[in-house]
Parts: sequence; C-alpha cells; structure tokens
Amino acid sequence: METFQDVVNYLNKLNSHMINLLSTMSQSDAPLTQGQRDRYNDLSKEWDDYRNKFEMIIANEVRSYNDLYNKAQLPAVIIPD
Repeated sequence: METFQDVVNYLNKLNSHMINLLSTMSQSDAPLTQGQRDRYNDLSKEWDDYRNKFEMIIANEVRSYNDLYNKAQLPAVIIPD
C-alpha cells in the first residue's frame, strides 16, 4: 500500500531519478546542460546493469528452475514473450 509518506520513508530508486531528470529536461527550452547529460548517462548505465542482471536471471536461473521441475514432472514457470 502506497501513501504520501513513501517519499519520506523509502529511498528514491532508479525510476524516480529518471522521471525527475526527464521532467526537468522537458520543462526548459534551453539546451540540455552538461550536468543533465552526465546524469542521464549515469542513470542509463545503472539501468543497463539492472537489465543485464534481469536477463541473466531469466536465461540461467529460471531455465535451471524449469529444468529441475521438468525432471520432477511439475509445472514450469512460464514467462510470456
């Protein structure tokens, strides 16, 4: 359950940082600052790290889990495309 105090109680994560950055970038007619460009590059790298971890989990751990369950003739985890 989310409340208005979530911002106070929980650290902002990647989504919040990216939304904030994109919001500040879109509110100005001026060219992007070097700081905005640098921050975007930092956040993009962080996203790439998360995406790579996710893809490894899907490719390796879920596949191993499914193989184990197939051997035991139990249902597998189905991840839609």
